[in-house]
Amino acid sequence: MKRICIAVLALSIPSFAQTIDPTQVRGTAVVQSPSGPQGTKVLNNVLWADQFPGADIGAKVMAAIAQRGSSCGLIEIAPGDYNQSTQIVQPRCITIDGNNAHITWTGTDPNVPAWVNGSVADIDYTQGGIRNLQLIGNANATGMYFGSKVGSYVVPTGISDYLETFENVSVKFFKDNYVKGSGVYQLSFLSGESVGGDHSNWLDVGVDGSENMMFTHWQSLNSSGWGFYSDNLAGATYNFNDCSFDYNALGMIYYGNGTIHIVGGHMEGPKMPYIDGPNIALPGFQSQLVVSGGTVFVYSGNTTASSVFKSQGQNNNWYIGPGLWFYHPGGDITKLIDWQAAGASNQLTVGAYSDPSSFTGVTFPAVQAGANIQWLDIPIFTQYVPTGRIVTAEQIISGTVNTIKGAGFGMIGAYNNSCPSAIQGVTLPYAGNYMGWNCDGTGGADFYNPYINGTNLPAFHFRTKLADGTFTTVGEIYRGGWYNSPSGFMYNGNYGFTGTKTAGSCIMTIQGGIITNVTGC
Repeated sequence: MKRICIAVLALSIPSFAQTIDPTQVRGTAVVQSPSGPQGTKVLNNVLWADQFPGADIGAKVMAAIAQRGSSCGLIEIAPGDYNQSTQIVQPRCITIDGNNAHITWTGTDPNVPAWVNGSVADIDYTQGGIRNLQLIGNANATGMYFGSKVGSYVVPTGISDYLETFENVSVKFFKDNYVKGSGVYQLSFLSGESVGGDHSNWLDVGVDGSENMMFTHWQSLNSSGWGFYSDNLAGATYNFNDCSFDYNALGMIYYGNGTIHIVGGHMEGPKMPYIDGPNIALPGFQSQLVVSGGTVFVYSGNTTASSVFKSQGQNNNWYIGPGLWFYHPGGDITKLIDWQAAGASNQLTVGAYSDPSSFTGVTFPAVQAGANIQWLDIPIFTQYVPTGRIVTAEQIISGTVNTIKGAGFGMIGAYNNSCPSAIQGVTLPYAGNYMGWNCDGTGGADFYNPYINGTNLPAFHFRTKLADGTFTTVGEIYRGGWYNSPSGFMYNGNYGFTGTKTAGSCIMTIQGGIITNVTGC
């Protein structure tokens, strides 16, 4: 070793005859041979792929990977613009640093991905990955593929991919920018992006795997289709932390089965729902969705959107909030969730959410009337909540018909606090914002309900709970401005007081317990 270092430093000869094995170079010395079939550049045992033989950068990278063999390690690509026509198959124990190189894939066969990540099972369980690289394609091609062969994709069989890290990697303008195959686990994506996928920015076609997939400060942008697409995640878990899904034409996330976990970040675009899935109601086909941590949703459309989220499938378990903010300056939103899931074990929990641009704080209800939900926990908002402030949520303890008594939400079953529902058996007889409970099921809520628009409908009820547990209306304020006390109401066994009362100089005329006139004040 020492003889080689001395020769290079002392002579600086532009060419020499011997072939140097780059894997045998150690220390801090730089050894460089001239360009040519055996040209290799090595620094601290790092191979520079662009110096290897090959007709394109793909062939050069594959030559460097072959040189590495089972020793794994780091391969670098010098900064610059490259064309790639040879598919790269990268073992999971290899790390490739692109030094912000731009690589353009010239292939057009969608079955042949430009870059495949994964190894056979006997490769050491070590971390590798890619960093600082931009891979650019076309609308007919497939970009970066992970794991073993699924369907007609031309990738090795029997490989798997796990514990790799992809940092500052940009894949753009392919048909599907990223495709996840079979046998993929615990991949991490940091500060990267997927842009302009013609079909999707991320496509999961795997029949297994996808456990604990982690995305942090990652963005999915400007797909002509979906930002993320999989019609059957089959038990997968995708975690998106402070990520952005923006302006993907068909929506942000489309998935069935498995779990999506979103904390913080941002979704924006002109088409809702932002999260949707296939209408498949089969045993075991269910979705888990957790969205929390101050995630911001911006609806840039100028028409009324039906919902932000749509729940399909069967026996779903969704947790939405708390701390979600919704901006929709150009178009209204009818409801937060369009719940279409079938089954007899659906669960929905919604934390406090708000529209800070609205005077009322919240401008749309959580879920539609009649939603098939067996366990429900949603917030209650007042009409006059200040911007950005919310009211503590109420919780439904039981969904059994006619068992909910007393103050509270009381919105499930054929009867609500012994008052008949508008439609017997529905989950929510009226989709509005409630400060109390909907006792009579006619749309008026106990306390103010902004969704009562007719002047001949009561918008504010005064109720009392009788000894037998039922509720009786003692007074109503109508949207038209007048007050009504139902006839026959008894207080302590007597009809309401009729006559006059004085308070200081004021004389109050009372009819049936109701003040009808005040004079002398």
